[in-house]
Amino acid sequence: MKSRKIIRKTGIIFLAAASCMNAFCTYIFVKAFGRKKETSRTHKKKKNSAREQKMADSIEARKRWLKKRPFEEVRIRSYDGLKLYGRLYIPSFKDNIPEKPVIILCIHGYHSDGIGDFAPFAPFYAKNNFIFCLVDDRAHGQSEGKYIGFGYHDRYDCISWTEYLVKRFGSSCCIYLHGISMGAATVLSCCSAKQLPPQVRGVISDCAFSSGWDQVAHVLRTHMHLPAFPLLSVYNKICQAMGGYNLKHINPVNCVKSSKVPILFIHGDEDHFVPTSMVYRLYHACKGHKQLLIVRGAAHAMAYLTDPRAYQKAFLDFIKRCEKKH
Repeated sequence: MKSRKIIRKTGIIFLAAASCMNAFCTYIFVKAFGRKKETSRTHKKKKNSAREQKMADSIEARKRWLKKRPFEEVRIRSYDGLKLYGRLYIPSFKDNIPEKPVIILCIHGYHSDGIGDFAPFAPFYAKNNFIFCLVDDRAHGQSEGKYIGFGYHDRYDCISWTEYLVKRFGSSCCIYLHGISMGAATVLSCCSAKQLPPQVRGVISDCAFSSGWDQVAHVLRTHMHLPAFPLLSVYNKICQAMGGYNLKHINPVNCVKSSKVPILFIHGDEDHFVPTSMVYRLYHACKGHKQLLIVRGAAHAMAYLTDPRAYQKAFLDFIKRCEKKH
């Protein structure tokens, strides 16, 4: 009788613990991957130094500059029926649009939006006569969606945007995918896709994570001070049930192994949110044409603001090399 009571109590305790863990992971998922009313730039952080304040001021100045530029509002449908929103900026060419226009498709990061992450790049794009499209990922900005796709659903959305751009500017256009953080993981996740149009000439990946599983495990351990095991397995089941994706299936490091296009990898050596070690994993896994830029002193998604000259040079050199191949 005593043994039965012990077994029963143990079972009750186990079920209670499992229920609490499930509720806790559901709470984390909704907080982490649910839509927020306000977005903040991917690399926004507490301004605790004169350098960081200067960067924050620069971001705001670029936003003001961008808001004065003319743009076209663009809306497309995702593969699963969501309305996705984007802003298309076309330079004032002296004549007509070039026969082979260069288009930058910009995919932002976690809890940000197109303007939030890419306003700093806008003057650079414009100076080089690039057409650029700033899109809002699902569950961000003006795009529909209840939960963030974390790169899984977004990779299909990214391909849909490239298809739209080809229809809009013709089969001779040259498209480059520029992603930051989660957006970088997104563009890497679709670089080997059969559906990727041949007009996509290359990918610029800025501080991508190597896999969804490893990234969430890293955040649990270093930012939330929680053990990855067994929380991550339970959390992954919540992701599947509510978000419609398995973290193990978000695997940019596998996608780059068979990339159809060249890749420029960029990362800051002071990135503690997506550890710098991940870019080396990605770079070494890539079997095709690749370049690597490590920006000294750059925190997460701060590479461009930390060293814009090095970033711009690597960016333009990469595009020139890609264009020579065609």
